[in-house]
Amino acid sequence: MERSPEVEQLAMAWLAAMKAGDTVAVASLFVENEATTVIGNGAEQWFTGDAYITKRLDDSLGEHGGIPFEPGSPTGWAAADTGWFADRVTLVFPAKTIPLRMTGVAIRQDSTWRLVQLHVSAAVSDEDLLAG
Repeated sequence: MERSPEVEQLAMAWLAAMKAGDTVAVASLFVENEATTVIGNGAEQWFTGDAYITKRLDDSLGEHGGIPFEPGSPTGWAAADTGWFADRVTLVFPAKTIPLRMTGVAIRQDSTWRLVQLHVSAAVSDEDLLAG
């Protein structure tokens, strides 16, 4: 396993495209396959295959015009044609800043890294989760 600047750049590209509200750019970063999975913070935010591209992107970016993500410092790794990354990102709204965690898995196809799994969520302590 080795550090992968290319995988780190893929994470940054997703954040930038989401911030810009560029659904075409976001969609181009993902493998088009039923195995592709994107998980967000909300209980209903679990998308597989084309559902992420067709529903989530159209709903969230179409409605909001972009999501104000700010990257932290992504760390990406790769072994052969499989890569993964993790980052602590932030949503920056005018009245509120929300820290989030982001992880992803990518595969290299024809020399291009593409996402097959992405997870972005807010950290909640065990105590808060159990207190419900």
